[in-house]
Amino acid sequence: MTNPLLELKGVDVTFRSFARPPVTALDDVYLRVPEGEITGLVGESGSGKSTALRCCVGLQRPDDGFVTYDGIDVVRPRGAARRRLRREIQLVYQDPTASLDPRMTVQQIVSEGMAVHGLYRGGRRDRVAELLEAVGLDARDLDRYPRSFSGGQRQRIAIARALAVEPRLLVCDEPVSSLDVSVQAQILNLLQDMQESLGLTILFVAHDLAVVRQICARVAVLHRGRIVEEGPADQVLVAPREEYTRALLDAVPVPDPGRAA
Repeated sequence: MTNPLLELKGVDVTFRSFARPPVTALDDVYLRVPEGEITGLVGESGSGKSTALRCCVGLQRPDDGFVTYDGIDVVRPRGAARRRLRREIQLVYQDPTASLDPRMTVQQIVSEGMAVHGLYRGGRRDRVAELLEAVGLDARDLDRYPRSFSGGQRQRIAIARALAVEPRLLVCDEPVSSLDVSVQAQILNLLQDMQESLGLTILFVAHDLAVVRQICARVAVLHRGRIVEEGPADQVLVAPREEYTRALLDAVPVPDPGRAA
């Protein structure tokens, strides 16, 4: 395995509230995301995936443990390190409708990060046009609003926005779960193409092992806040060691039940 670009070491997160028992979201989690690969983090709802994702991007401070990105402490970054993290780690959210501001045009949405980080001064519109074409949209869509696009097209806009600041790491939070099956395949192919052409590192968070099997080189399985299995995708998904992983695989729909029998 290549050197990890992102790493969680012994991360614990417990949520506490008045008059209720504490809830352990993450329990001694170790996770390595190798540079230049797509790593899948899978588990059912409530397994702790969202909390792990928030720790990875610095939105959740662990009670214990460390989160590092290329040697930078993600939990307590300062100065130039903080600015670097905000540019080099980008999120692609689950629901493209909720993640895009309906009052902004596509050009404004995609170029916003460029303005924040001082990129492409004087040539941002042309750069946005290039990004739209790279994700399979028409450069003539620059002045349209999100409401005039389909769900799959909106997710392409969200991916273009993430790529606009030239990140090294994409953290994808179930980016295809709200899309129909045919559009899912298109977005997965797009992510894979972007990873290969740009050398991106991707952490792909999902509950669907059929999706993870399609694009991930490595897989980590999260169950009740703990990583119960981790390794190359062809090993974990073909010959899993853990009963929980086998249960997740058994839950994957079979396209042709008759043939599977």
